[in-house]
Amino acid sequence: MSQSNGNYRNLTIRQEGALAKLLEGSSITAAARKVGIRRETLHTWMKQPVFLREYRDGCEKQRHEIESKLIMMANKATSVIDQALDAGNTKAALDILKLVNRGRPEIDLSKHQSDAEVDRMIQEEIAKLKAGRNRSGKRDFSHGNNGKKGPQSRVGQQDDQNLSMTI
Repeated sequence: MSQSNGNYRNLTIRQEGALAKLLEGSSITAAARKVGIRRETLHTWMKQPVFLREYRDGCEKQRHEIESKLIMMANKATSVIDQALDAGNTKAALDILKLVNRGRPEIDLSKHQSDAEVDRMIQEEIAKLKAGRNRSGKRDFSHGNNGKKGPQSRVGQQDDQNLSMTI
């Protein structure tokens, strides 16, 4: 049995290589071929608790790294959107409303409207969102207050203030 080079606990060098290839996205067949073993051998390793634990730990680490990158990208995207809205970019505001209004038939956003008409539509939608109305027109307490009736949370109040300031 080959000795480990220290990157993973209790794995041989070939197991480490196969694990690295799997975590890079290689199929079992391709990973086995790249480290010079049979596909069946890698299938056997995948059933061993030590190898399986290392594989799962590697996948979990990758998932956390991806989530962190997505959060950073989302923060950058919202900053760009804030800047566009602060600059009076009506198209950006309309695009945001399209996302918020998905499935709501009240406005036909596919028609070309004047800036004044778009501004009016935006203000109407902001008012609807602030009122917390759902599609049926009933009061919707499921957002911003964990489903409890009563005053909005600080986050909800800040969102209202930010929404008013940016548009």
